[in-house]
Amino acid sequence: MASFDTMLAEYDRIHKSNTNRVLHAFGIPSVILSVIGLTGFINIGITGIQVPEKYTWIFTLSPLLITYVCAWTFKLSKRAALAMAVLACVLWMIALALRYALGDGTAALSFGAFFVGGWAILFTGHAFEGESPEFVQRPENLILGPISVLNDFFPIARVARAGGES
Repeated sequence: MASFDTMLAEYDRIHKSNTNRVLHAFGIPSVILSVIGLTGFINIGITGIQVPEKYTWIFTLSPLLITYVCAWTFKLSKRAALAMAVLACVLWMIALALRYALGDGTAALSFGAFFVGGWAILFTGHAFEGESPEFVQRPENLILGPISVLNDFFPIARVARAGGES
């Protein structure tokens, strides 16, 4: 496997347009929020343990998914894993707040809208870029995307970017 900096530099090479990067800064968190929110509806049954109703949110697929993604990211970079964990936990808290404020049905529809809208924003960014998304050929880009967005705001890695265009 290539080094973290090499992988992130390759990701950034594909995402050089400033318009695409701005759209990714909105689309990626929207998709992550939706996935965390929707997986929060999938309960994980634990035999023999009686969990009080107010703590059932802990026993869903969301924290397992967050843990898996952060562990995979940790193999690449400890700093990136920490940043990913903070982002995921903030989005998890937002998802929980939306679920309790809106109710399960409306929250599920909202998360679905965030998912579709987020992907629409991302594909629009790639249309501006003139490049097709490469996550099918390179699934690690699904993890590198959030890291790249975080790196734009809070430097995680030392990646030299080619000059972006407007």
